[in-house]
Amino acid sequence: MDIDPPPSVDITDASVAMDLDSQPLNDLGVSVMDQDVLERNVAAQADAALSKREDELEQRRLEKAQAKKEYAFHIL
Repeated sequence: MDIDPPPSVDITDASVAMDLDSQPLNDLGVSVMDQDVLERNVAAQADAALSKREDELEQRRLEKAQAKKEYAFHIL
């Protein structure tokens, strides 16, 4: 079973990055972000990943049920 890795949070998004006096952090390669925005983005990405997985599982169930139905139809 293939499971996609979780999507990463895009910290370059202008709505996420904060305009603070963060030059020393930028020099270290660290970004400053608003915690609430980060949490909302992570929660939204998690919800999207869960929804996608549920859709995939439902599609497999539907295909399996259809195959059983077709098999039963051919037997009769």
